[in-house]
Formats: sequence, C-alpha cells, structure tokens
Amino acid sequence: MANASQLQISETLTQFASAYSNKDFIADIVCPVISVDSLSGRFATRNKFDEYTTAADDLVGPKGSVNRVSYSTGTDTFTLEGRALEDVVDYTQMQAVNTPLNPEQLAVSNVMNAIMRKHELRVATVMTTSGNYASSNTFASGTPDSGTAAAWTDTSNSRPVRDIQYALEQLPFSGEDQRIVGFCSDLVYNALARHPELLALMGLGDRGLVSKSLLAEFFGIDDLIVSRIGYSSTNPGQSSKTYARAWGTTVFGLTVIPRQTVSTEQQMFAASFRHRSGVEVFEWEDMSIGAKGGKRIKVSHYTQAAKVIQNDSAALITGVR
Repeated sequence: MANASQLQISETLTQFASAYSNKDFIADIVCPVISVDSLSGRFATRNKFDEYTTAADDLVGPKGSVNRVSYSTGTDTFTLEGRALEDVVDYTQMQAVNTPLNPEQLAVSNVMNAIMRKHELRVATVMTTSGNYASSNTFASGTPDSGTAAAWTDTSNSRPVRDIQYALEQLPFSGEDQRIVGFCSDLVYNALARHPELLALMGLGDRGLVSKSLLAEFFGIDDLIVSRIGYSSTNPGQSSKTYARAWGTTVFGLTVIPRQTVSTEQQMFAASFRHRSGVEVFEWEDMSIGAKGGKRIKVSHYTQAAKVIQNDSAALITGVR
C-alpha cells in the first residue's frame, strides 16, 4: 500500500476525469448538483407551494410601506461523504498500447463510469420512492380516471394521458425560471410510446411509436428523459446473475428543476451536494501488479446524493408497468 509521500494527484488525469460524461446517466439532470465549499452544513428547504406562489399585494401608497415578497422555508443539513474507486494498469499493458486512449485514461474512464453508476443508483432510489413525495403528488396509474389502478401495459383499462395530466396539475410552477422534465426507464417509456390511447390521439395508427420529443410537446413539458442504465446486484463469484434498471420498471416521474441551479433557495424537488474541488485522480506505483509492476489509479470526490428540498415539486406515478 502506498504511503502519503508516494501518493500524488495527476493533474492530467484529473482534467480527463472532470471532462468525462455519459449521456445515459440522468441523475444530475433531474436532481441538480449544488457545489459547496465545506464538508457539512445547513441548507434551506421549501414548504408547500401555495405559500411560494401567493400573489403578493404590490400596491403601495405615497407614504406607505412596501410588502415583502417571501416564502416559508425550513432547514436541513448535508454531510459530504468521501467516495472513491480505483483501477490498476500494469507496465506491460502500458508498453503495448494501441488505442486512442492510453491505459491510464481507460482506467479513469472505467472508474468514472462505476462512480457515476453508483451515484445514479443513489439518486434514483430517492426519486423513485413514493414516500419522499407529498401525499397528493404520488398515486397509482389509473386512479385519477377511474379510482382503480391500471398499469399502462393494460391497454384496455389504463389512461396514461389522464395520469400524466393529473400529475402535472399537482406541480407548482412559476414560469420561465423553471423547467418541467419527465423521467423513467426505457421499459416504462416503451409501454407509453406504444399505448393505443396516445397513438390514436396523435394519428399514428396501431403500429406506430410516439417519440420522446413528441410526448414532451404533447404534454407541454420541457423534456422527457429516458434512462437505459442498469446494474447488477450479483456479488463477485455468484453463479446466478441478476440485472435491473436503475430507474425501475414501474414508475414515471415529473419534476420541476431550475434552468440554472445556484442554491436550494430555488424551487426544486431534490438536489445533490458536491464539494467544489470536484474529482481528483491519484496515481502511484505498485510493483505487486502483474509481471513487471504497474500503477494504481484512484478517483475520489466528496458528495451527498439527493436531499429532498421541496417534496411537492415533483410527482410520481406508480404501478405503470
């Protein structure tokens, strides 16, 4: 194991890691990231939207006092946790490189993908758990129309248009400062895209598919974000393999997010906190690797995923599939 004097930050690999992106990870879109300078602290949470959207009296007399625009807030705390993973590169592999990315960059890419996948799961767990939502903002598909639950795969009895419209009706919205985005897994999207109700309304016939952009336009939302990201809960060495979608297979969500995130004083359902230093990549020599030794490459950062800010700024439809 390396001691403190052997560890060093690789500026080049740190820049490479900071620039890493993968468009299929949606966590930081639906749950914006707030950069902070400390490892712990307090932040403001919003209360019910009726207090936020109150039409304030702006009439003032010649010698009158101006009313103050305000909304009720609570407080909560965040505590950043150290997160890190590593990969190894042996010197034989480094000498035989024949790829656009060198082995160290490939190692960083592998680690960043794993770190982002785990972050995705933490955020998705919060965003797909109905207990995190205001009670009026989560319901089973089918209940707004008939009072009886009906999955969207039950094409005879389900009414996805009414489900989504009802969910949108529950959201506070203050205009162009906010965006409304829908989120779900690809399996949920597939059930929605081929639902006969939507196909008929859009004149696509019984063999068409409704695109994400057309669905967003139809419901008047800014975007519909679909994730194909999956994960395996199988431990190394187990013979049976399990695979699941990070964003589940039975829920569809809608959330309000700021167009430009600055602080929790803005309206949003949830936010992640991340230290302003970002990711850092450390590398050190380890002669126990392979036949000729090699390098260990560790990527680390400090974060806390998905703290709920305002629980009625999103809606979750359950049992859709």
